[in-house]
Amino acid sequence: MLVDAYPQSLLDTNSDIRFTPLHTMVNNPNENINDLLHIIRYLLEVEPSIIRAVDKFGRTPLLVACNNEGITLEVFKLLYSAYSEAMRIPEMVGTLPIHGLCCNRELDDNASLDILRFMLDADPGLAREGVEIIFQFIMLLVKSLSPFAEYLSMHIQSH
Repeated sequence: MLVDAYPQSLLDTNSDIRFTPLHTMVNNPNENINDLLHIIRYLLEVEPSIIRAVDKFGRTPLLVACNNEGITLEVFKLLYSAYSEAMRIPEMVGTLPIHGLCCNRELDDNASLDILRFMLDADPGLAREGVEIIFQFIMLLVKSLSPFAEYLSMHIQSH
């Protein structure tokens, strides 16, 4: 197999966007979740540094995944466990994964809330980072979900 013979190929990028195979996989909303988890684990096993690769816009695979309408908490946790620092790495215009997630209007609300809760539990300081911008994104996403607004307010007030 090409990957076994040349693992560095996983860091090669396609087109002018400079997506690695990992970027491409986490950007695909139609991928079967079990297959996707298996492929991500394989890519990370063969070439662990692939998780740190950024595309032409400075987006890590975690940030790209947060913009994917098919992201799940399982996929997010797998990427996060491989490179937790990526939650704090902005793309060129300053967008963090939390911003991408909150602007992801195609993502199921339950999945979005599960991932957002995980993010805030893992790094409560995210709630303070650009709190006005984050609140704007979050309120647009979940303005009809008052229990979530209470949860977020509780996090911000306690940290």
